[in-house]
Amino acid sequence: MSTLAEKRVYADRIGGTTVAVACGLGLLTVSVTEDRIGEFGLAHRCTALDLAVESGHLAVATDEDVLLGPDHDPLGFGPATAVGITDDRVTAASPEGRVGRTDERGGWEAAGSVESEVRAIDGDLVATGRGVYRLADEPSHVGLSDVHDVAVRGVPLAAADDALYVLGNGWMEALEGRFLAVDVDRREVSTGRACAATDDAVFVREDGEWLDTGIAAEGLVDVAVGEAVYAITGGGDLLVDAGDGWQRWSLGVPDVRALAVL
Repeated sequence: MSTLAEKRVYADRIGGTTVAVACGLGLLTVSVTEDRIGEFGLAHRCTALDLAVESGHLAVATDEDVLLGPDHDPLGFGPATAVGITDDRVTAASPEGRVGRTDERGGWEAAGSVESEVRAIDGDLVATGRGVYRLADEPSHVGLSDVHDVAVRGVPLAAADDALYVLGNGWMEALEGRFLAVDVDRREVSTGRACAATDDAVFVREDGEWLDTGIAAEGLVDVAVGEAVYAITGGGDLLVDAGDGWQRWSLGVPDVRALAVL
């Protein structure tokens, strides 16, 4: 069975910025230069439900298994709704809420279960319909309800049905609204740069202040930040803002679930 260290992927093989998209057709990769897209295509056919990227590694949650690396090797977890990568270990959750982590040999260790569908995993935090759970010996509920996404780099953030939250002395409201996705700039966490999305708006945190980017789109499902800010709709429209406003490109793929910068 493959281990994560053996599966460093696209970041070392494709020039510029590569964006990965999980959709009903499979895993799509898109080459992006500033706010213009170049080549894109289906890297692997499957029903992709979630993505996780860390230090050039890519894991994909599908309705059949968790896939890893450029060869999309199945890891033997079974169907997964969410996936994360931390410290060279893959964490995944099944549709029933079972959570597991890979070990040094590429096998799986049980990490407990939650009584709700897991929607996102980042670090030791899990976003579910019942709130945020922290992974330890057993997952423990650590606040909020109806959470769609989490980001743990720097100060943790949670995108919930009623607001965007930041973890301080408990969860504190940063922005009001129904937030579906959140991401942080993984290149330089100390800058505090982050982004968050509702169905029709994208906010970027610069110098500690959240700013509305003025995006003109509906049906947003995910957002990511890196060299630029990236957003995607469920119908497959990729939007990129490299500093001069949003540019929109149709990828022509259905049932988009997740977006990540490689």
